[in-house]
Amino acid sequence: MTLQNVQNKTNVKKVLAVLTVGILLGTTGTLFKQAYGERELTADQLKQCEYLYFNFKKFGEREFIYRYSFKSFINECIKLYNDPEWTFVGKDKIDKYYEKQDAAKTAEQTATPTEVQVTITQKYKIGETRYVISFEACTETSRTQALFLIHSDIDKFIATSQKLIPKDSCSTYWTNVYAKLPDSIGIQYVKDLDKYPNLLKKEV
Repeated sequence: MTLQNVQNKTNVKKVLAVLTVGILLGTTGTLFKQAYGERELTADQLKQCEYLYFNFKKFGEREFIYRYSFKSFINECIKLYNDPEWTFVGKDKIDKYYEKQDAAKTAEQTATPTEVQVTITQKYKIGETRYVISFEACTETSRTQALFLIHSDIDKFIATSQKLIPKDSCSTYWTNVYAKLPDSIGIQYVKDLDKYPNLLKKEV
């Protein structure tokens, strides 16, 4: 046998060895993928994924997996849920329902506290430094408790009333205020009464 023939046989063996390793690795990868990766759902399992989609949207992915981890195919359901191309009859209604729910939650979280507009409508001087004022409080949201900070250059107190401010309407109130300068009399709605623990409170 010539040296050339020996080298050729050696090269052939190397090529066969490489091909064998490649085939083995490919087969192992395929088996691994089948065992631990994607798997084909049965018709019944697919139907269950569709049925459980509502709860997936309701609980969120983490809570959903915790609740349904006993189902061997639940991870395949999750893959479907996260696939924007996947759909079934009725899915769009579920998506729209939870879009509205999410929008409502967002609006509630970002909503500003109830806004109340307060305007002094009249001032009557009844003494050297004593005035009677009337003021109007309006709101467009919901019935609101009447709490007001009234102040002047020499007076300051919290005005309260059992008469609520009605929704989409106004209420009128009267009270006495002491002031040297009538233009110093001001009023504002109080959202948090705890900010003024030491101020005198008067019923109006």
